[in-house]
Amino acid sequence: MKKLVLALLFVAVAAVPDVEAEYIGTFNSQSPYNLEVVSTTIVSVTILSVTRGRLEVEELIVTQPNVSQSTVKQIPPKAERMIIKVDSAQNGQGVVQVRQGTNIHEINVGDSVGTPHTEIVFDVGP
Repeated sequence: MKKLVLALLFVAVAAVPDVEAEYIGTFNSQSPYNLEVVSTTIVSVTILSVTRGRLEVEELIVTQPNVSQSTVKQIPPKAERMIIKVDSAQNGQGVVQVRQGTNIHEINVGDSVGTPHTEIVFDVGP
């Protein structure tokens, strides 16, 4: 019975797809960052922080088609890492830009890159 449970656990873990996130470096914790979404379809952006080993949802943003949305965000105190999850509806494409000072990163999302989902990760430094 123990071997059966272990075998089922192994199969369950092996069946989980790999998740890859685009790592964009380290941002300064004292400065805000700008998040801009330009898309031809509805896009949802979930901003998460890793604070003291816990994953916390900071904000959920939903953009409308053909509308550019820009927002300035402050990095939460004690955050060690930030994760930005971007999901777009089908039959559309978009660009997500994350900017802090002279650090500018653009990530394509949608049908043009073959996936409606992407994740962006950056560390938080002093």
